[in-house]
Amino acid sequence: MKLKMEEPDLERESLKEKKLGYSIHSCSSYSNGFIPQHIQDDRPKEQSSRWSSGSNIPPQWILLKLERPAIVTAITFGKFEKPHVCNPKRLKIFVGMDENSFMEVLDTNLKNDSTEENFHVKHTLNKAFLPSTLIKIQPIQSWGNNFNYSIWYIELKGDDNHRIVSHSIQLMNEDRERETIRLCLKHFREHNYLEAFESLEKRTRVQLEDTILTQLHTTLVKDGDYDGVERIVCKCISDGIMDGYVSHQQPKPVWEPLIFPEEQDVTPTTGLTPTSSSIPLTSDDSDGFLGIGLCSSKNIDSTSRAPLD
Repeated sequence: MKLKMEEPDLERESLKEKKLGYSIHSCSSYSNGFIPQHIQDDRPKEQSSRWSSGSNIPPQWILLKLERPAIVTAITFGKFEKPHVCNPKRLKIFVGMDENSFMEVLDTNLKNDSTEENFHVKHTLNKAFLPSTLIKIQPIQSWGNNFNYSIWYIELKGDDNHRIVSHSIQLMNEDRERETIRLCLKHFREHNYLEAFESLEKRTRVQLEDTILTQLHTTLVKDGDYDGVERIVCKCISDGIMDGYVSHQQPKPVWEPLIFPEEQDVTPTTGLTPTSSSIPLTSDDSDGFLGIGLCSSKNIDSTSRAPLD
């Protein structure tokens, strides 16, 4: 009888952080005596207990390999007992299961002092935990100009629970496969390989895009129906699909004349010239009205009062 492994509920599962063991996989370069293995020991009083790059020409990096795949949630940077010109001012951290699948999880600045700093790193992707085996640390800028980069101590925290990590790896591989199929579908449709497109879509049951986008593509590209495209867009607006996009747009004024061209020869009874717009009146707390107007030939930047009678 074949037993099915129980899948963890990632939405309710809480990670149990602990210190993760690691080894030095490789590095871009190092100076004599400042080997990367030094970062595994926290010795803030020893100036030689650090990894120092052999150059400040980017990219410079150090690559760590976990003892077993894990969900990395936090990283701690230990420092020298006093400020140092080689301390990183800015750095990035990448994680991945191999050297060809790194993903950036942190871009941060470090202080030039003697206090260790802790950072939480991104550890979820598409509502699933992000597993990793390799951790890449890439200094971007040091506190001293034209100085090499130095890292004194690194501690990693996370959860290496086999049940959670294995399921996360499975989800990540499935997601990667879906994205690969979508790229193939996109390529087939762009080059009009419709038979291959339909066959792959039917066999894999992977949807390239939302049905509205498919309808929009068919109406515009295949049918050339511009009126139909406008109807689809208007329906999307009325259904609230574009509310998120519209809310991020800057408002633009639309000016309309209050005196239309055919009325230019009529002298307004309010005493305004034919080229000026009417002045809207609003009531104030005193015994008059406050009016503000616009004129097409000159600026009206003052307020006027009119008696209530």
